[in-house]
Amino acid sequence: MIAGRRLIAVIVLIAFGGCAASATVTRTDGIEMDAVIERSDADALYLRDDQGRLQRVGRDNVKAIDHPGNAEMVVGGLLLGIFAAFAIAFRNGSNGQVILPPAIVAGVPGMVLLVSGVGQYTTSIEAARAFEKPTSRP
Repeated sequence: MIAGRRLIAVIVLIAFGGCAASATVTRTDGIEMDAVIERSDADALYLRDDQGRLQRVGRDNVKAIDHPGNAEMVVGGLLLGIFAAFAIAFRNGSNGQVILPPAIVAGVPGMVLLVSGVGQYTTSIEAARAFEKPTSRP
C-alpha cells in the first residue's frame, strides 16, 4: 500500500512539474510574456512576472492570452476517464487486485489536476475579465 501511495505522489509531482500557473500573453510585436494576470481594466492587463515586477500591457499591445490550467484540466479529465473505465471493469467482476490500484493511481491525480486546473483557469479569467469584456465606446 505504501508503494501505491508513493507512485501516486510521483505521478502528481510529474504532472504538476510541467504546468505553470502563469498566463502566456502574446504581444503584437511577437514577444510572449509568461506572467500572472493580477488584474485588468478596459485598456490594459497588469501582469506580475516571475521577478515580482508588475507590468502594464496596453490593449493595443496584446494579440492573444493563453490562460493557465487548461492543460491540467484536459489531463485530469483523461485520467478521470481512465479511472472510470477501471471502476466499471472492477464493478463488472474483474479481478480487484489487478484493477483497483491502476484506478486509484489514475483517479487521485486526475481529480487533483482537474481541480487545480479549474482553479488556475478561473482565477486568470476573472483577473482578465475587464480587459476581455467588450466595451462600448463612442
